[in-house]
Amino acid sequence: MSQQRRVSWSRDYNERTTEFWVFILGLHGSGTTLLKNILDQHPDIRSMPREGQHYTSAVPQVVPYGFVRNFTARLDLFRLTEADSATAALRTQFDWSFVYPREKGIKLEKSSTDIIRARWLQAHFRPSRFITIFRDPYAVCASTRRRYPRLTIEDIARQWKVAHDLLFEDFQYLGSNLIVYYEDLCSRLEEQLRRISEFLELNPILTPAMLPSLIPTAKNVYDAYLPVQNLNEENRSRLTAEEMHAIKRIAGETISRVGYPLEPADGACPVVRLGCGQSARPSGGGGHGA
Repeated sequence: MSQQRRVSWSRDYNERTTEFWVFILGLHGSGTTLLKNILDQHPDIRSMPREGQHYTSAVPQVVPYGFVRNFTARLDLFRLTEADSATAALRTQFDWSFVYPREKGIKLEKSSTDIIRARWLQAHFRPSRFITIFRDPYAVCASTRRRYPRLTIEDIARQWKVAHDLLFEDFQYLGSNLIVYYEDLCSRLEEQLRRISEFLELNPILTPAMLPSLIPTAKNVYDAYLPVQNLNEENRSRLTAEEMHAIKRIAGETISRVGYPLEPADGACPVVRLGCGQSARPSGGGGHGA
């Protein structure tokens, strides 16, 4: 199939099968897989078995280039904004069309690099909405440290900082973005499911009763399917005092910006919650219906 025909087919196919796109924005270890698996329980949600990055080579992906959990080291490869290729976005949609269920619905996507590509996604996957998930930064870094011991704690903290700094830079451009905190999702599940359902206009709304008793999640600290629960302390316990100090030294300003205590001893829950409404910035172009 020629590129022109592929582009035309992709546009037509998406119009017929997509209510709108939903992208989960969050760094690996932040609860993105937990959130995706929760959303997957709703009958209107359509998703792929794995992260979308595994099904397309239209834009640079972290696995072939060898930058798993360290992609901010090569922003020249992985950072995308609205100025980047619209054709690559259509090729991505073409590739994904062979993986998504064919029934029309809300297309959900979660890839680790989405956190630094939100502006590109909004510009070329229309209409689109975003759900950003934040989690205690020390627990997030501990999760990566546990799973990828070859990475230094300095590199892990730097990845967390750079990715979130870019995300904050992009917030002002996003037209429809809901912020969810992992800790709230675990402790006030019904309330958070209602917020998400209202944001996505789900009918029926998501409820805890719709979820399986054990949620499939990616390589948590127990390496097991578990009920929805907060595993921050279990992850934090894997860090040494020196490693926590390194995270604070490198990412301290951004830790406070996201809403978490700077000092590890002050707890692993947010002290300030961004986006009490639906959006970190309610205005902006390219949201649903744009």
